[in-house]
Amino acid sequence: MTKAPRVLNGLSIPALFAALFAVLLLLVACRQAEPAVAPASPGPPASYQELARHYAPVIKQGAATDQDYVTAADFDGDWIGNNNWQNQPA
Repeated sequence: MTKAPRVLNGLSIPALFAALFAVLLLLVACRQAEPAVAPASPGPPASYQELARHYAPVIKQGAATDQDYVTAADFDGDWIGNNNWQNQPA
């Protein structure tokens, strides 16, 4: 008495393994090679001065008087924002 081959969804077990092996070979063959570039070594950490120089905005403005310079909003010390023109030092 001979054993009948096992069947899974119409495919015998050896045929199923052969199909899976073919798919695996196809995936390995289609895989792209990794680039052979060495990763860049990180340099020393940047200081706060270097970070500020790189990311800080550069303000360029022509100034006719001292009132044209970028300054603190409350330079007279009273925290009232609508009297700064009258209290600005000459």
